[in-house]
Amino acid sequence: MDQALELDPFNPLIKILYGVELLTSGQAEKSIKLLTPIEKLAPNNTLVQLILWLAYTYTEDLEDAFLRQKRVLELVCRNPEVINAFEDTYRNEGYEAAIRVAADQWAALGDDQFVPPDNLYWMYGLLEDRAKTLEWLEIGYETHDSNMPYTATLPMLRFLTDDPSYLDLMDRMNLPKDLN
Repeated sequence: MDQALELDPFNPLIKILYGVELLTSGQAEKSIKLLTPIEKLAPNNTLVQLILWLAYTYTEDLEDAFLRQKRVLELVCRNPEVINAFEDTYRNEGYEAAIRVAADQWAALGDDQFVPPDNLYWMYGLLEDRAKTLEWLEIGYETHDSNMPYTATLPMLRFLTDDPSYLDLMDRMNLPKDLN
């Protein structure tokens, strides 16, 4: 990343990927500092919103985490009922309850439309809901979700590193069990 930034210091994609690297290495504050100017220039960039959502969650800035997750729901889910339920639950019951409601409602849409597995295993992973995280990881595997190769690096999945089902999934993808 250092070399890429040196060669092309103004490339937003390199900066976004560096933000991902910072987040996965436990440097959420640095990720926020790097990505906030990019967010201002590209507020509809889903990857920026996802990384900022997670970074703000890990820094326990739940109001900013809520705003970024709401933006992700607007950009990816696009279902007003899920978004409204997320907002209402956040205001009435708090952040974790809102994540659960949004994840459950979004997952239920899978009967009628494609639901991106990565968004769901990230949300359930943040809640450390073992069964639902593993369920959506399996769906990701079965549907060849493009984010599956990164699962061993994701901080919200670290609670699974001793789970036999997770270890089996890592074996099936020929991935290391834990890169952290």
